[in-house]
Amino acid sequence: MHLKKSLLIFFLLTMITIGFTTIHAQESSMIAFDKAIKWEKTMEGKMEFWGAPYFPWTFDGAAYDGQTVIFPVFCTQIPVSRAGEITWKIRDVEWMDLTTDVIPPELETELNPQISVLDERGEQFIQIRFQPLVKSGNGLVKAVRRISLALEMIPGETSFSSNNERDLTLSALSDGTIYKITVATDGIYKLDQEYLTGLGIDLKNLNPSKIKVFGSDSGPVPELIATQRVEDLDEVPLQGFGLEDGRFDQNDYLLFYAQGPDKWEFNPAKKSYEFNKNIYSDKNYYFIKISDSQGKRISTLPDPENSSYFSDDYDLYKVHENDKVNLLAQNDFTEGTGQSWYGESFYSVKEQDFLSGFSFDQINFSEPVQVYCEMAARSYSTSLISLTVNDRIFQKSISSVSSGVNDTYARKGIIQDSLYLTENLKTLKVKTTASNAWLDKLIMTVRSPLIFMGRPLYFSDKKSLGREIAGFRINKAQPDMTIWDISDPLEPIIQEYTESGGQYVTFSYEAQNLAKYVAFKPGTDFPTPGKGEQIPNQNLHGITQADMIIIYYKDWREQAEKLAAHRKAFNGFNVTTVDIDHIFNEFSSGRQDPGAIRDFMKMVYDRSPSLKYLLLFGDGSFDYKAIHNPSSNDNFITVYETKESLNPTSGYVSDDFYALLSANEGNGLEGAMDISVGRLPARSSMQAEYLVEKIIAYETSPKNNGDWVNRLVFLADDEDSSLHLDQTEKVTRYIEQNFPVFNIDKIYLDAFKQEVNAGGHRYPDVNKALADNIFKGILSMTYVGHGGPGGFAQERILKIEDIYNWNNGDKLPLLVTATCSFTGFDDPSVNSAGEATILRQNGGVVALLSTVRVVYSAANSILIDAVYSEIFKSLDDQAFRPLGEVIRVAKNKVNDTTNKRKFLLFGDPAMSLILPAYKVYTTKINDVETGSGLYPDTLNALSTVRIEGYVGDQTGQVMTNFNGELSTIVFDKHLKVETLQNDAASPKRSFDVQKNILFKGTSRVNEGLFTVELTLPKDINYEFGKGKISYYYDNKDNLDAAGYFNQFIIGGSVENPVTETEGPEISLYINHTGFKPGDITSNKPILLAYITDDTGINVSGTSIGHDIKAILNDDPNNAYILNDFWKPEPDNFKAGWIQSPLGQLEEGNHSIYFEAWDILNNRGSATLDFVVATSEEQAIKNLMNFPNPVVDQTRFYFEHTLPDATLELNIHIFDLNGKHVKTIISNAYTDGFKSEDTVWDGLDFSGNKIPPGVYIYSIKAYSRILDSTIESEFSRLVLMK
Repeated sequence: MHLKKSLLIFFLLTMITIGFTTIHAQESSMIAFDKAIKWEKTMEGKMEFWGAPYFPWTFDGAAYDGQTVIFPVFCTQIPVSRAGEITWKIRDVEWMDLTTDVIPPELETELNPQISVLDERGEQFIQIRFQPLVKSGNGLVKAVRRISLALEMIPGETSFSSNNERDLTLSALSDGTIYKITVATDGIYKLDQEYLTGLGIDLKNLNPSKIKVFGSDSGPVPELIATQRVEDLDEVPLQGFGLEDGRFDQNDYLLFYAQGPDKWEFNPAKKSYEFNKNIYSDKNYYFIKISDSQGKRISTLPDPENSSYFSDDYDLYKVHENDKVNLLAQNDFTEGTGQSWYGESFYSVKEQDFLSGFSFDQINFSEPVQVYCEMAARSYSTSLISLTVNDRIFQKSISSVSSGVNDTYARKGIIQDSLYLTENLKTLKVKTTASNAWLDKLIMTVRSPLIFMGRPLYFSDKKSLGREIAGFRINKAQPDMTIWDISDPLEPIIQEYTESGGQYVTFSYEAQNLAKYVAFKPGTDFPTPGKGEQIPNQNLHGITQADMIIIYYKDWREQAEKLAAHRKAFNGFNVTTVDIDHIFNEFSSGRQDPGAIRDFMKMVYDRSPSLKYLLLFGDGSFDYKAIHNPSSNDNFITVYETKESLNPTSGYVSDDFYALLSANEGNGLEGAMDISVGRLPARSSMQAEYLVEKIIAYETSPKNNGDWVNRLVFLADDEDSSLHLDQTEKVTRYIEQNFPVFNIDKIYLDAFKQEVNAGGHRYPDVNKALADNIFKGILSMTYVGHGGPGGFAQERILKIEDIYNWNNGDKLPLLVTATCSFTGFDDPSVNSAGEATILRQNGGVVALLSTVRVVYSAANSILIDAVYSEIFKSLDDQAFRPLGEVIRVAKNKVNDTTNKRKFLLFGDPAMSLILPAYKVYTTKINDVETGSGLYPDTLNALSTVRIEGYVGDQTGQVMTNFNGELSTIVFDKHLKVETLQNDAASPKRSFDVQKNILFKGTSRVNEGLFTVELTLPKDINYEFGKGKISYYYDNKDNLDAAGYFNQFIIGGSVENPVTETEGPEISLYINHTGFKPGDITSNKPILLAYITDDTGINVSGTSIGHDIKAILNDDPNNAYILNDFWKPEPDNFKAGWIQSPLGQLEEGNHSIYFEAWDILNNRGSATLDFVVATSEEQAIKNLMNFPNPVVDQTRFYFEHTLPDATLELNIHIFDLNGKHVKTIISNAYTDGFKSEDTVWDGLDFSGNKIPPGVYIYSIKAYSRILDSTIESEFSRLVLMK
């Protein structure tokens, strides 16, 4: 097989890689690429999330593709440098036959390698990608066993920077007085005295020559970075009338040519006019600038009078396109997606008339009429669309769709043809046989005589192309005609013409490119622009250096700047905060457009090599123009949607678009991310406020310290041939081998008992295990399996209402979800579970790596593996890789081009996990040195153990200045757990866990050294095996350490054990230690139990019946196993606390029975009665402030029903018009039922004194420990001068 291709690519300098050979010639380099592919039948019987089967064969390192059948794809990258041209051919292929009943319909009949270039922060790679499978007929598939490619690279100079000059450091908006004005359509617009004075411009003292207009190209910003575009804004020339005297009198005016938001373009290949409707904006914007410099005025182009070809007719084109619906948004099972919107529905009326929109005064019947009709049709059988133009009918068949939730929702059909008319247009109808169809656009182009009747006449002539010089002959039926050349709409020129006798005029022009003109009568009543407003000066083009960019919606500027100040103080970053409207003003002429954001980031990236992080601060929506949901759109920070709009698997939203910053990138989402990007999906100032508070507290608050940062949780769904469990086990084994400091809890659904109720199959123990882990605190939680915007798994192991009940306080995990659409944030009609986790005000998660659309499970697994290979790597001795960089590097390592783009970071990309920077080392166990090469004596049941060690840096040096508290956990050996095969089609699996805790205690660290003494309980696994000691050190000053030791044996029992018969003493409370039997609590109570025993408390859970347990209302089905909630007192493992949520309880009387065991298996128990209050009994009462009226400051007083609790207060102050002027956030410790800790100084959000007057306020109080919120009615206060 000989297949050759040629493209512009980088020149390989050196290559030392197995499978590659480089030979340098004088003018070129030869690369021999040789790769063997080892096929394995490992995917047989496995199904994708949406039911598509996997091709049963795969190979190591495969990427995946396909819709109806998921099949493996080969992809690899070769590092290169220097530009050049490459030619390549397939030298040899070894084939093998694969037997299968599952044949992907997408397979081709021959190999078709695709070679492209990736650029990652200045480092370049050749990417070789191909399907290693071809059809061979007779139900067989041929697979590549080995392939050899020959590549020849010829040195050359190719720049991978943008074509555009990006050295502009002063925006047109940086000086002068600026007014932002709107236009809705292409045309000539008038600036007269009435309009300009209406903007607030003082024309009496203004020379009209100082008036300028700036704008940019119409239509969407080009997605491909290498496409030429306007840098900043261009000044548009004006033509003045009556301004020669230097004054702007009542009848004087200026004219300028403006483009609307949409764009007509001529396609030379098809010789047709194409209409590109702007999906982002219904308006275009221009900027009037008043400054000292002279404004640009229109120039004149003389008529060369040298054409031999004159046209006396022109191309007249019209369009009907009315965006009404996003098809995937109207589907009940998918989110709104894509760049295509559709218009009229044909569900009820199968034939519709569009004649009224296509009225042509005159048509040249000797010239063909071009017609274009584009529709989407949904039908379960092949359907037809037809276009009737007078007596001609054009038809197009459209194939059927399937009924699967994630199958293509509708299929596109295009009619593009021409005809000759013999009379004026009388019939223009569209018809379909489909169950439903939607019109996208209808375009008609005719030739019309060039007759100027006084109205503006826009004309061009595609027949002029191919000539050096062409010309127009115009029938000037009206006198006083002016012609502008608007071929460059930002640089119109007055075109002079020649009288050619009678009422005809002619002019000539160069016809290398299609020229466009407008003829008009100056005295015509031209429209003025739409409403305008004065805006402040800005200059984003002046930014030359930044480590991080925060793009924010205007209403949460304060929060953005607060986070920027934190990054500067905490990381030493140079952070620039940018109002998104300012980006649109300078990079898309004021129009909303994701390309403007990307172009802005490209400008900064080219100038500042240190730029690494982009934070998008605000929610976004696929519904850019609020068509689908006008009342609630949440479109604060614009999103990028793929062009695919009909297939819910191929169409999706991705913020990665803003991180693909090489010049050959942007046309699609292929390429390597150059910066990391994250999004905080705030929908209000209040959400923005507590998202920032979360991040800052996570990184700085000592309250976050605790051994929970050593804990990881992994959840795996059941069914699908145990695929999800297998994928999860691969990750956990990698972590256990490479990062054994972490303690892993595996919640695999098939290892739990499945129950059936009226709602279907459920795993109640999984729900509880998940909620308990969140409450106790975990560093990260990863879920692999089925899911959607409503939560995890068909068995509903996590629902949105569960998230609302999370009360994990400051213990905020990273959530990683390898499931479908968990955080489909861009559909305002969907409140996704992912958004609920990060927007949870008092708890939830600190960040998510989550999916926004349907994903492939096999490709998910590859990305999750890549994430966990990076996430725990440190950049230096005390700094860990930020989350954004973790995900950027992981994505760039993964070879698929679609699936990884659906995983986005919701959080601050510059934030790192709060991993301990120091290590805990074990030096001795029972006086045996751990570094001696000898194992310590076996640790037996009821044996006394002495552990010695120190806290040190990463090199092992003792930190002699460290004094603090050490938490120590001793785990029993690994246990083998077997799944229950709840689904008969999923084979049983066994996996290891190490979670039985034999000891948990705290001790002091003095000058870096520690000693721990303990007695192991009677309840251990008596078999012999390796145990594990886990450490966490905290000095209460944000310096912590973690460590582990597992080179010792646990098993057997000690001779002559101690004996004792008294059980533990137990004291029970609800919420706080002042609680008395029969007291009232909220409906989400926290159980507190103080336990003490002379021998120690048994928390192992090894023996049946010896757990720490609570039973609610004497119902065994309401039992709580509480071993994992044990928290010993400092330096006293024989006493400690249990703190555990009891869930959401009904109002009324309740009782709790509690029991615990000592290490000798003696039992102690206690009971407690309590009452859950009604909602009316929980309130803020007697709210007041003093002094009132307020002069300098005032203090707030109130009574409440959350006794002895630290309350988080939000006091919201409004003026009498409802304007929100201030939110006061404070923490108040309330001794009993009163609070009087909060003081206000009378300043607003910006720190300015609020004007005197009457204001209203209310208080919302939240108790973190009770997970309960109460609110007040409104009260009044008066501000004095």
